[in-house]
Amino acid sequence: MYYYIFEQPKGLSEKNLQKKIKDSLGLLGLAGETANVSPARTTEELVDIALAKEYNTIVAVGSDQLINKVASLIIGKDVVLGIIPIKTSDIINKIIGLDNIEDAYRALKKRFLKIVDLAYLYPGSYFITKAGIKSEKPVELELEIDQFKSTVMVTDLSVISPAINTVKSNHSELEQSDNRLNIYLTNKNKQPYDIVKFFNKAIGKDVIDKVSSVFRARKFIINSTSPIPIVIDGKIVDKTPVIFTTKPKVLKIITNRAKIEVKKN
Repeated sequence: MYYYIFEQPKGLSEKNLQKKIKDSLGLLGLAGETANVSPARTTEELVDIALAKEYNTIVAVGSDQLINKVASLIIGKDVVLGIIPIKTSDIINKIIGLDNIEDAYRALKKRFLKIVDLAYLYPGSYFITKAGIKSEKPVELELEIDQFKSTVMVTDLSVISPAINTVKSNHSELEQSDNRLNIYLTNKNKQPYDIVKFFNKAIGKDVIDKVSSVFRARKFIINSTSPIPIVIDGKIVDKTPVIFTTKPKVLKIITNRAKIEVKKN
């Protein structure tokens, strides 16, 4: 049922942790086929093996980088993504509703599914976490958020996948995410943003602090006078100009069912 893809361990402690996870999976009745990414076997090759063997669930065991890679490789396939997090970001933890390995075991046993939208960097990069620009000095960008345009100076820009935005589904066994990118802008050398007054009136936004703002959109275009690298998981994947959009309902993922608190009178 489950095909587990383990990230290449980054040291002895992580190697020992992976061994402990493999042992625990058997004891908990979650045994399946396991494989490790290595110089001899890439993530792409392991996903192809899982699909050829007709596994219906592929579990990524590792960091954001592995999770992003596996998620992007199973788009359009009738496969569910499971996650056992190892040193993952807050974004991944929020999407799956857990932040430790024991919770991941319970989620895999209960198999509660969420259908999520993913971010898409045209022409071919899906991501479940975030993409961004980071600069020591402010850089000038021309931004188009949906149909609104403005020029801003930023030191940090993040585009976070809509997978983090969860809404209730009509189906009791599923949750769905809404279909908007989360866009964070920061200029540590200037306050407030020139963009704030314009977009606040046009589309609305939240002020995070004196130097940051967040916007939400289904389409986001970045232009610049010179190419600026776009980074996902520490890797340069493109350079400006770039177009971000969303791809709705493209991934089924196993999550921890949200707890509902009942207020007592």
